[in-house]
Amino acid sequence: MKDIINVKLSQYLVNEITQEQLNKWAIDMLHQMLKGDVFQLSILEVWGIITELAGAGDLEKELCDNLVQQFSDILSGKIQAAFSVAVQIPNRLVMKDLAHVKDVLQKYMQKKTLSKIEIQKLKLVVKEKVCPVNTLSQMLKEQIIGLLKLGYDFDLEDSDIVFDLKSTLFIHYDIERALESELLSKIIQLLDCYNGEKCFFVNIRYEKGEGNISIPP
Repeated sequence: MKDIINVKLSQYLVNEITQEQLNKWAIDMLHQMLKGDVFQLSILEVWGIITELAGAGDLEKELCDNLVQQFSDILSGKIQAAFSVAVQIPNRLVMKDLAHVKDVLQKYMQKKTLSKIEIQKLKLVVKEKVCPVNTLSQMLKEQIIGLLKLGYDFDLEDSDIVFDLKSTLFIHYDIERALESELLSKIIQLLDCYNGEKCFFVNIRYEKGEGNISIPP
């Protein structure tokens, strides 16, 4: 996707295509993205660039030239840049496989106990391997599983789950015990995003021409 954009930017900068043609191409590309899985990471990586190019037709020629040059420099690695996108996963793209996990964790937050069946459901979730991560949903799921593994050991045969952070840094044991509700709240928040119930921000940071996508806390 980045290579295709770079070609168009180069064509514009050497006057092979006009501002109007660049604008039309960007609008067509935007429509194609929206028809597919717009939350593919390869699409999200360039979303901020494409959306701005899709509005380039209304800019003065000099401003458009500067914008195109800036994006060309970003994609070629000459300069760093960052974009933020507010998103909410639409129902047609929501994965339903973790819908039950939120109810289980909310029950645990209230009662600090779970049935064997509920514990087994969580064990099945943490045993899943999310690889490779190609979509925003997969990225969210990977974070959810990672946080569950951080706080709980699901390899034990106990009839209940026990909070035990695997890794800490300058955190006293007494404070560690108070972090459980914070961790569970964060997991539930990510589940709301994963289940399409909540909007959230996605950050894209470009360094050396590569876009790094992250979901801020």
